[in-house]
Amino acid sequence: MSGAARAVRAARAVRAAGRRRREDEQGSLIVVLSIVLILVLLSSLLFIRIIGNNEIIRARQNTFSGVTGANAGLSDALFRLDQGGSEVGSSSGFFCLNPSNAFCSVTVGASNPQLQGVEYVARTVPAGANPALATEWVVQAIGQASTGFHGAVQETLTRTAKFKYAIFANKALTFTGNTTNNVDFATYTPGGTLTQCSNTTANPPCVYIGSNGAVSCSGPSPASVIGVYFNTGSGGGSDSCGTPSPQTTSNKVPVQEPPPGDWTCPNDGNLGSGYGYPSIPSGTYVCNNPINVSGQLTVQQCTASGCDPNVYLYVMTGTSAANFMTVAADSQINTSIAYSSLSGGSGPPAGSTLPTSELFQLYTDSSGNLTTNGTSDGFVWAGILYAPNAYLTANGCKSYFFGAVTINTYTCHGGPNLAFYYDSSLNNYYGNWQVSGYQQINPSSVKFPTSAAG
Repeated sequence: MSGAARAVRAARAVRAAGRRRREDEQGSLIVVLSIVLILVLLSSLLFIRIIGNNEIIRARQNTFSGVTGANAGLSDALFRLDQGGSEVGSSSGFFCLNPSNAFCSVTVGASNPQLQGVEYVARTVPAGANPALATEWVVQAIGQASTGFHGAVQETLTRTAKFKYAIFANKALTFTGNTTNNVDFATYTPGGTLTQCSNTTANPPCVYIGSNGAVSCSGPSPASVIGVYFNTGSGGGSDSCGTPSPQTTSNKVPVQEPPPGDWTCPNDGNLGSGYGYPSIPSGTYVCNNPINVSGQLTVQQCTASGCDPNVYLYVMTGTSAANFMTVAADSQINTSIAYSSLSGGSGPPAGSTLPTSELFQLYTDSSGNLTTNGTSDGFVWAGILYAPNAYLTANGCKSYFFGAVTINTYTCHGGPNLAFYYDSSLNNYYGNWQVSGYQQINPSSVKFPTSAAG
């Protein structure tokens, strides 16, 4: 091969190698560009996801902030119900907070910064019920976090009468003997008249008695009574007193502690005209020793505007005393009706002023007894007796009660006379509001009143 041929061949080889290098570089560049493109796409997706998550988090934070404000609205509505403010007294059965609604009477001032941006409406169940007597309300509230973001919640508030029963025994309620002739049950209105009732369509039973345990009448069952027993597997289930009304859960009767304060015991617990202490002024008292009553004891009501006219007497003896209270025979508490005028068994004499039981309230943690100082006669009690750990054993059943009694066990042996006159005004003496049914709701479901009727 000549030199010229070899040169041509070498040149061709060089050009071929160059082409191969360029092809290799082009392939590598495509791979690199592909990787870069994939990274850009992944970065874009990650960025979009981060932005989306941030929006979700922001929306949830705003909703949570709105719910927090709505919860403040629920709390304000509950506070107003507890205090019985003028807004709650509307005869239309609703009250609400909404600055743009002319029918909402609740306003927010500088003292309520937590209610800025909050709206709520509270309605009685059933709608339009008298607010002062309503036992159930539904409250809906909206809280605004920022423009376009709201949270809304709803809850139900219920309450029940604190003293629904003429007599309630936590453990056992027993009447022995001829209960039809020797035990008188009726309701009355303070300053009004007695309502005797029987088990007829026109005049159904009107007096509730009950127990978490047994409710027993060994003699004929009184027709005027509704016997409420709580069949919880602990001795309940008796239906031998009046018209039976079984319940499935127990009636809670916890011991009531006195409120905080530096309270005194009036006259060292010796009360009534027989001890030179015929009247007890309105107020709260705490006695850490058993008390005694002899003669007549009346309540000296306060007359200042807004004062509480009632007496709240706490007898906190624990288990140290056999008797938490001793009442002398023929004594009368918070009433002008004398024992001698009742002992014939025919009820209060015509023209008698029937007492307001709410004026005298005795609460005790004692597991002791309420007894009489003497066996010939009983006494007249007009008030609220709340002694869920204590007991009454009334041989002869000679005393008369106006108001309501809560006890651990009550046993009445025979006659000749006993009467429980339930003060019907206690039906409106309510316990605390109980909250239930709390839930988040759609803000658009909250409907505010469109007229004065709600």
